[in-house]
Amino acid sequence: MALYSLWSQIGEASSLRLQFCSYSGGKGTFMLDTRQLQALDAIARHGSVAKAARALSWSQPTVDHHLGNLDRAVGSQLTIRDTRGTRLTHAGELMAERAAEILALSESALRDTRDLARLGRSRLKLGIFPTAAARLLPSIVRNAELLGFEVEPTLEESPDLIQHIKRRDLDAAIIYAVEGYPLALGPRALRIPLYKDELLLAVPTDHWAAERTVIRADDLAPLARERWALGTKEGDPMDQVVMDVFSAAGLQLNISTLRTDDLPSLLGLVGAGLAVGLIPHLAEHMVNDDVALVPFEDVRFARHLELVAPWASGRTGHAAKRLEAAVRGAIAEVEE
Repeated sequence: MALYSLWSQIGEASSLRLQFCSYSGGKGTFMLDTRQLQALDAIARHGSVAKAARALSWSQPTVDHHLGNLDRAVGSQLTIRDTRGTRLTHAGELMAERAAEILALSESALRDTRDLARLGRSRLKLGIFPTAAARLLPSIVRNAELLGFEVEPTLEESPDLIQHIKRRDLDAAIIYAVEGYPLALGPRALRIPLYKDELLLAVPTDHWAAERTVIRADDLAPLARERWALGTKEGDPMDQVVMDVFSAAGLQLNISTLRTDDLPSLLGLVGAGLAVGLIPHLAEHMVNDDVALVPFEDVRFARHLELVAPWASGRTGHAAKRLEAAVRGAIAEVEE
């Protein structure tokens, strides 16, 4: 079963009952209707009843009907309409967050059960950033098959994968984090630490730093004057740690206009003497003879691989352990 069903119980979601005040003032029991949740989720995503109706292929009165029923069930107004469209109240924002989780859980339960009935195994949507995919994904897929499930991979950069996890487009993702730079995953997300990936200085082989066994604090000043090739996404923690380390030393980094998220392209720039940059240890196998990699003495030059999922609870399910085992097995093969 996919990860949504790992850390919550489907039965709890499907039998969810809300107490509400009836028009007579008494209390009754209301069975939550997933169509109400779909209506609220569409409003949260699209910002108006008209757009929500189009997205759901419903009529606007149908959207209004289900929103009204949900308001009555909760006993509070969940949406407010003005000239700019329809927005959520504070109660609506909370309900929309829970609605997205329940809808994703329902979809995951149907998909997993159908896959299990049809294929004899379940399928898991796993996001992974390209550097990790190049080294780990083949082994993860093989290990997953041995453990009884299939991996459906999505390759994107770590910041994009985090957004997919927040939107619950993926069951899980392998992302990287840098210590001291918090990830905007939210308190309900599951995070499993996997691997410390050291960040190495990449320089041409005839560069003075190539003769160093380690880059120390005294080497930062001359390195600050080099042209640094960073990534294309602003706020990437792997780039931010470089700028912050040099800034803390009173140095301003000379950032090249040549920016890329593609490591082979970065290595090409370094090998041609056009820039220096950071290469993670996980990508060391990509390096050609014209590039030297040198470790830093400063322990801040590292990123940490994590397995993340949109939902966490106090209990980890069997499939979660199988996925973690598949990933750790792949990491072990790299470290051999």
